[in-house]
Amino acid sequence: MSSRLSKLFEALTITTATSVRRKRLVKRQRRPFKLVRPPKMLHINMCIGRPYIQFYGYEATPEFLVRLAEEKCPEALRDRNDRDYEIDAMTQAHMLILARSGILPLFYMTCFKPQDGSVPPVWLDAFGMRGFNRDHIDEDELIANPIVDVQVLAVCSDIDRSFERRPTQAQMDAITELMGYAPQWWVGYGIGDYH
Repeated sequence: MSSRLSKLFEALTITTATSVRRKRLVKRQRRPFKLVRPPKMLHINMCIGRPYIQFYGYEATPEFLVRLAEEKCPEALRDRNDRDYEIDAMTQAHMLILARSGILPLFYMTCFKPQDGSVPPVWLDAFGMRGFNRDHIDEDELIANPIVDVQVLAVCSDIDRSFERRPTQAQMDAITELMGYAPQWWVGYGIGDYH
């Protein structure tokens, strides 16, 4: 009996070791898609004591996610009159995106919505100084250019470890096809540390 157990244990050990070597090999062969990291932000977000974090991803409003679920997986949705219909549809859309792209993690971030291709410096100053002395902020300029934000489905950020773990080209092709438009860099409100 003990010789059977020892042979079984030996077989499991060999199988596990082989399995681990294969996983390491596959992990080493995984090549992230080519992406130019944007220059680091110069503005310091006083809430986090470092430059604003930039996220690479797709604008993903609740309305867009509901439409995506209705188009791609209507059979998985609840009755439209159900009070949780929108939440359910957004969840189904997120699960669809995960399943088709295989990108983990995908995370939603609130970001500034650029105007004319850039984020007005007054937005960065106003947001980064909330809770601090805001005497140097031009309130008239902020009133003339109110902050506009957007929900972004991010695949990585400009933080080193996140950028190094960005998805593969095949994963990016799959998610871009599903979303229907190309990703871009966004400046996040971010006050935490992101993958």
